[in-house]
Order: sequence, then C-alpha cells, then structure tokens
Amino acid sequence: MATSVKTPRMLGQPIKRREDPRLITGAGQFLDDISMPGLLHMAVVRSPYGHARVNGIDATAALAVPGIVAVVTANDIEGELKTPMPYEFGWQPFENVNDFARGALATDKVRYVGDPVAVVVGEDRYKVRDAAALVVLRQLLQRAQLRSRWPSRPTARRLK
Repeated sequence: MATSVKTPRMLGQPIKRREDPRLITGAGQFLDDISMPGLLHMAVVRSPYGHARVNGIDATAALAVPGIVAVVTANDIEGELKTPMPYEFGWQPFENVNDFARGALATDKVRYVGDPVAVVVGEDRYKVRDAAALVVLRQLLQRAQLRSRWPSRPTARRLK
C-alpha cells in the first residue's frame, strides 16, 4: 500500500539568495581586500621531497629582495612552541606507530612532500612569493622502504 509523502514546499522552487546582489555588483568584501597599515604577507617554503634530511637553508637571495622583512626557519622559532603541533589525522588506526613530536617547521628531516621548512615574510604578497622561490633547500634524499619484508629484517633501520 502506497503512502503519500508530503514534500517540503521549497523543493523544486527557486530560492532568493541574499548574497547575490552584493557579489554581482562588485560590493562584496573578501579577506584579500582588507588592507591595514603595517600589514605583512607570508609564504610557506615547502619541501619537494617526501623523505629527506635537511642539511641547510640558504635564504640570502630571498632576504636581498626589497620589502622582505624576514625568512623564518625552525631554528628561529626553537623553544617558542610550548607543545608539539598536532597532526591532521590521528594515529589510532595504525598499530605500533609512535606519535612523534613535530614543530611548525621541519628541523632536521622532512617526512612528506609539502612539509613546511621555512616562512618568508614581507610587505608585498607578490614579492613574498617570488622571494620564497629563491630560498635554497639543501636536502639529502633518504631511501624509501619499498617492500613490506624489509622492515622486519634484523638489520633494518628503525624510523624515528
């Protein structure tokens, strides 16, 4: 036996959107539109490698760009964070995985592609992005564990 279901009145009907006139006429305000005296912009320099040792960061070319205020690395903010940064995901689903502490910027090792290594701060957003491309990362690529049997060998290196 079929029962009749009353559908809401708004299904299949046009809805008047309140934000449209503001956006269509160019009167919308976005975060990028806000300008304040002394406002600084930043760009994050990220590692292009998924597993590497950080042997050094050369920011001299970036600091030579006019309008660049600072290039911040992990050494510059050492001791500023009271607790380690949380991960975007939890380790609970994985067995025998230690939740290692990490800072806001990679110190001696990068663990994934895009791991933040440095931050460039400056007065103009475009110059900041250009200066971030001038930061030279000296990284030594590390070997990846490609086979599941390798880590179980007695001679295998343990991850830290």
